[in-house]
Amino acid sequence: LLWRHRKNLTTNYSFRYDITNFEATSSESRALRFNLRHLLYENLTTSIEADGTSNQYTGGRELAYGAGLNFNYRRKIPWGMLSTNMGYSYKITKRDITADFIQVADESITLTGYEVTLLANERVDINSIVVTDNTGTTTYLKDIDYRVTEIGSSIGISRKIGTGITDGQEVYVSYNYLSNPAFDYSTFNQSYGVNLNLWSAWSIYYRFQHSKQKFLSGIQPDSLIDDSIHTAGTELKWKWSRTKLEFKDRETTNVPSTRWRVEETVTLRPFKKVFFSFSGNYGKSKFKDTDEIKRSNGIRANMQMLTSRWSKFRVEGFRDKLSGQSERTIDSGISSVFEWFYGIWKGSLSYRFLNEKDEISQETRKNHYVLFEVKRRLF
Repeated sequence: LLWRHRKNLTTNYSFRYDITNFEATSSESRALRFNLRHLLYENLTTSIEADGTSNQYTGGRELAYGAGLNFNYRRKIPWGMLSTNMGYSYKITKRDITADFIQVADESITLTGYEVTLLANERVDINSIVVTDNTGTTTYLKDIDYRVTEIGSSIGISRKIGTGITDGQEVYVSYNYLSNPAFDYSTFNQSYGVNLNLWSAWSIYYRFQHSKQKFLSGIQPDSLIDDSIHTAGTELKWKWSRTKLEFKDRETTNVPSTRWRVEETVTLRPFKKVFFSFSGNYGKSKFKDTDEIKRSNGIRANMQMLTSRWSKFRVEGFRDKLSGQSERTIDSGISSVFEWFYGIWKGSLSYRFLNEKDEISQETRKNHYVLFEVKRRLF
């Protein structure tokens, strides 16, 4: 429920209920979320959030609740715009566990480019991983939409290019993991950021995120989460080209690492209803604990065409390579989708071909994927 009280004030209320049954396990979860958003003088946006979740499953239960406060300030300056933001959140998690495996429901992560995003817990049962969009209505497929990577005792999720997960999309991950003895804890998160946009073409940004776990009761673990992430980058958009450079440093009790990545995209419009784009990227990641280095590079070409007032067609070809001490893969393929619209109805027919080659195991997997969807808007 989205309630617009006045032009600059809105509130959002959501409730979600899930029940899942497997052969030997079952789970039942409820989630309630509230968000208030206020815009002051078109410069300061204030957001207040509160949420609570209850998860009852085979072997135990978990209760989590918390709140957050975010500020985003924008100000026009000579030659551009200056934006700053800061946010704080506090959450309490209570667990009553009688089994070794703990079920996690709807852990939020963001998948960007080819980057691997680590899950919050270690010793994850890979076969239990379920990835959905942030509404829970679309379930993505392993090795088709996303990839699972083992890094020591940790598990990382990365999107596959040319699939159903868009670049920078938030997804929810549910899974089981082997835990230490249960304990209650609180988590305090804080984030700060600044973005300078000049001449509507060049942006320079910096973000800092920190998450710290505090023991409350139960059996205290050997270590608690204490993560700090620094992200800095710049992006230049000039006529038909876009160049982006980003560096990220992650100091964590889990897997500390550094990563940098450069991207170049060229977009052309030779005809009124036809768009072409070509892009390439190169990146390097270093894991501080093991000194392992992973390099990635990729190229892709995309064509979009408006076939009529009520339909469009898109096709994309891509090739991505990842090389490191424990992983060397080459992914290539093509994806296409035809979409049509009619009133409250929307339909699509998509086809994807993926060719995955593992140079370490000398294995190749080819996958053909066809999806037909019809959607109807209620209101």
